[in-house]
Amino acid sequence: MNYIEYINFPSIPNELLDPIENIINSTRINSIVKQDFFQGRPVSNQLQDWLEKNLSFNFVAQYQIIYSGIPIHKDMGNRKLAYNYLLVLGGSNVKTVIFDDSKKILQSEILPLRTWHSIKTDMFHGVFGLQKDNPRVSLSVTPKQ
Repeated sequence: MNYIEYINFPSIPNELLDPIENIINSTRINSIVKQDFFQGRPVSNQLQDWLEKNLSFNFVAQYQIIYSGIPIHKDMGNRKLAYNYLLVLGGSNVKTVIFDDSKKILQSEILPLRTWHSIKTDMFHGVFGLQKDNPRVSLSVTPKQ
């Protein structure tokens, strides 16, 4: 079974994506996660509109910023699956890894930029190889239950 899969959603037009510096410096979204290694940022109305026209399900979209030090974790609440579109890798050899409950590796992927993928976020997962001052930035779309 694949816990990370590549998804054939349309590529996002570059002009709809905020510049990386603007994403990082924009107002943080309130989150149940208080640690600084994971942060959410709002998407523009134009990007939200494009996503609603191009994705055939109800969702919540945000930019996510992941810094080195993020531990292996399962996402909280009803977030069981996420669709991500990487804008900055966070390093040259960054791996996204899925684990079983005993922390045995089930799948490990070096994900490419600007390619949609899904990840089972209700499984233990982590991001490894992030460079200290080079955060991973992505658009993350979570289906509403």
